[in-house]
Amino acid sequence: MSKSNFFHIYLRPRLGVAPKHVETAINAASSDWIRYDDFNWMIYSKLDVLQLNTQLGPLVKPEGNLLVLVLDVRDRSGWMPKAVWEWLREVRND
Repeated sequence: MSKSNFFHIYLRPRLGVAPKHVETAINAASSDWIRYDDFNWMIYSKLDVLQLNTQLGPLVKPEGNLLVLVLDVRDRSGWMPKAVWEWLREVRND
């Protein structure tokens, strides 16, 4: 079984895709997530970047945008809402 990883996802859906459809796709692609603005998510998933791209791509093609990056949360700093920091500190058990 694959190990879960953190990912950063920038997803601006194509016209006509409702936010609830994006959230449904993010739920299906991850075991946990937090959205910190309209288009940016941090997720925890067993999928890899290519699988995430395949699963989320239909929400953005042809005129939307999608960026999927592996996220190393061990070395972090910044100014975010408390909920983001709490989410990042949670222990993940696979």
